[in-house]
Amino acid sequence: TGSCVLSAVASSTATWNASEPTTATYTITNSNQTISLSNTSTTYGSTVNLTSLLTDGAGSGAVTYSVTAGASACSISSTTLTALIATGTCTVQASKAAGGGYNSATANATITLGKRLITVKAADASKTVGQSDPAFTSYTITSGTLYSSDTITSVTAARANPGSNTVGTDTITISAVNFASNRSDSYTVTTATGTFTVTAATYTVTYNAKNSDNTNTTSGTAPTDPSSPYTSGATVTVKGNTGTLALTGYTFRGWCTTNNNSDPRTCGGTTYAANDTFTINANTNLYALWNQNQTISLADSSTVYGNTINLTSLRSE
Repeated sequence: TGSCVLSAVASSTATWNASEPTTATYTITNSNQTISLSNTSTTYGSTVNLTSLLTDGAGSGAVTYSVTAGASACSISSTTLTALIATGTCTVQASKAAGGGYNSATANATITLGKRLITVKAADASKTVGQSDPAFTSYTITSGTLYSSDTITSVTAARANPGSNTVGTDTITISAVNFASNRSDSYTVTTATGTFTVTAATYTVTYNAKNSDNTNTTSGTAPTDPSSPYTSGATVTVKGNTGTLALTGYTFRGWCTTNNNSDPRTCGGTTYAANDTFTINANTNLYALWNQNQTISLADSSTVYGNTINLTSLRSE
């Protein structure tokens, strides 16, 4: 902007004298410029780079942004708008200062607000046959994020086959996602199912280098069962004395399921011999069971024709 003064004089010619000088004042003003700001939409807690919405003018002035309607719905920091609620609109104004020979200019845009999108998945879980179902309270957010300090307080979920002990898998489905501070209306929640796995119970068979009265064997090692652990209901084939357990004065007879007996020859539980089979439904410990060795002697004697001898009198044990 401004003005300038121009002076003009006509030169003389053969038939004309030179003119008197004359002046004129010219006023210079800025040109108008046009800027525009595009409408857009965003979701609760999301941001918009307002410069991406701006079609700038020709001038060199700086552009600033402000919320002119719906200040509780949107906030602006520099060139970034943040949606504070999940419904409604806010109006944003871009203001370009005068500069470079151009007047200032403004433009408005409407920002439409929507709910924030997240996906909540039920956490996978499992149990062993015979156990109770756990509580289905765990979850993960597999897409999207919670805004700022928003929190999910709990989820409500259930198995497709509650309480079932059938070995296999079924689904865990979320029926409700609960937010703190009444934020449920700020989110569009998609739920995803988790997998619930029921596994068969497994039980071990342990051969011990102890006797049925819980005393130690003299030597040798207890067998090991490479098939252990077994699934519930499986058939176990009992091993023999493959580790050559020994007990002085005794001969190995088999195995006993208890170890609180009066001596290594007795068994208050179940007795098994090598290659016997049983169906397993609990962890099973087996202890060595023995027969005690015994010796007898018969003394030499003599008698005469027709006499008798009481042989028990010659026997010693």
